[in-house]
Amino acid sequence: VKGIQIAGFLNYTNKLKGMQIGVFNFVDSADGGVPIGVFNYVRNGYRRWEIQASETGLINLKFKTGTTRFYTYLAAGGGKNNDSAAGPIWDLSYGIGTMLLPQKPVFFTFEASAHWLHPGRWANEQNSLYRLDANIGVRLYKRTALVVGPSLNIYVANDKFEKITGINKQHLFVNEKFGITNVQGWFGLNAAIQF
Repeated sequence: VKGIQIAGFLNYTNKLKGMQIGVFNFVDSADGGVPIGVFNYVRNGYRRWEIQASETGLINLKFKTGTTRFYTYLAAGGGKNNDSAAGPIWDLSYGIGTMLLPQKPVFFTFEASAHWLHPGRWANEQNSLYRLDANIGVRLYKRTALVVGPSLNIYVANDKFEKITGINKQHLFVNEKFGITNVQGWFGLNAAIQF
């Protein structure tokens, strides 16, 4: 594909020199091309596993896939709840990102993610964390790197879940209530090992 390939659900091409837009994108070789979708897999592309911890007390295992220009990731993890009666916090998340200077010993990543937090039980109620991360990475060995950086966090939850989801929140710059929905915002920090 040299131009743009658009599909409602699934895209596949052998060689991508242009752009692929679809829900699921599969590419054998991205020769300067970029797949953009919910899930992107490029056989000769960017794939990394990452273990990330943040100021919230949550630890996640991420799988990143796509190209360094645009990748998506799925993550799962959890952490100890500050409310011991509520049980652990489970975290499922989805994110997108881009990398600058990917071939250099020091590189930069910018990521946006949505986290669905569940304090010990699954329920169909608002309890989400949205993050923007700006990271600097230092390559330790081939595919292994240490990544750290600041984050902007927006937490949205109804009254019930905000009380029993005991994630660590730093100094709040936003703390508003809209009916039964709480919106809180803070700046944080994250660190990860990538392999």
